Amino acid sequence: MKNINKPLLFILLLINGFCSCRRDNALPEYSVNEITYAAKVISEKDLNAHIEHIQLETTEKSLIADFMDLVMTNEYFFILTSTPKVLQFTRKGKFVRQISMTGNGPGEHRQLFSIFVNESSGRIFLAEIFGRILEFDFNGVYMGVHPKGDGLSRFIFDTNNNLLESIQVLMGNETVKLYVMKMDGDTLKKYENHLRYEFTISSVSSSYGDYKSMFTLDGKIIYHQISTDTVFTYNPTSLHLEPRYCFSNPGGPDAEDFKHFREKMPELYLIYDIAEDNNFIYVSIISPPWKRDLYMIDKQREKYYKLNFSLSDDPEKQFMPRWQYNNCLIDFVNKQDDLNPELVIVKVNGISR
Repeated sequence: MKNINKPLLFILLLINGFCSCRRDNALPEYSVNEITYAAKVISEKDLNAHIEHIQLETTEKSLIADFMDLVMTNEYFFILTSTPKVLQFTRKGKFVRQISMTGNGPGEHRQLFSIFVNESSGRIFLAEIFGRILEFDFNGVYMGVHPKGDGLSRFIFDTNNNLLESIQVLMGNETVKLYVMKMDGDTLKKYENHLRYEFTISSVSSSYGDYKSMFTLDGKIIYHQISTDTVFTYNPTSLHLEPRYCFSNPGGPDAEDFKHFREKMPELYLIYDIAEDNNFIYVSIISPPWKRDLYMIDKQREKYYKLNFSLSDDPEKQFMPRWQYNNCLIDFVNKQDDLNPELVIVKVNGISR
């Protein structure tokens, strides 16, 4: 029997966007006030959706305490646990192997923060807090090490096999928020971080590590920096971030006075996380008094829904698209103490009623 804890908390920065929202007809804009006050409350029964529950096989070698990261491919799930271990399962939930071991030798990892894949080449990458990136193939064979990367970064490959590195803003003095680079270390593009502030204890907040700054939808990379007002589409040809849509959020934090963020937290509205499929935008909003809810925005009709999708008897355990694989939204639920968590994969086609 093992102890299943709540998701591991990381110290992440919740910030208001200096990414200005363009006021033109070409860029959709959504009001946080309108979303939170006008959204129709629905449940999973109101969705026209394919919902799949995948029980992860429980063995002595595959025990999972907390999820730190997850990557889904066409054939596999790769899961980073808090122990830390990287476990590989089939799409049916059958345990395949552990990728790497803790240690200092070749092919062994130290403390990990994130994992990512290049599905076209069949490679998985393990990003350490200390900046190294270890490379393995999908059979668990060690392929080498890449000594680069910030300690608390998220990564994704574009269609040209360039690597995007999203930097977590923690101290307020980070100069870059996003790098585009080659695996050999050459930097192709970097985006300046304008979210600068004087670091104080009150300027940071605890938040879940399931925030995803980048995900892929129909071959396009979508980028959103936590709590900012603009969502971008990354152009792999020009290496530019092109505004995709934005939010107006007058109840958000005052970035110029962010050093007092902790004192203001109970009064704030925060655009915490974004997911998206072909029909809907899924925006996770934290509202007073610091309650997180999932809202759906119908792209065509601009109708708003608040999705109450309970994953267990605990009313606080609501479905959140913590990870995404194309149109598939992914969360997990702990069923019993003696079983591994169950993955919940949701593919929404529309609203049924």
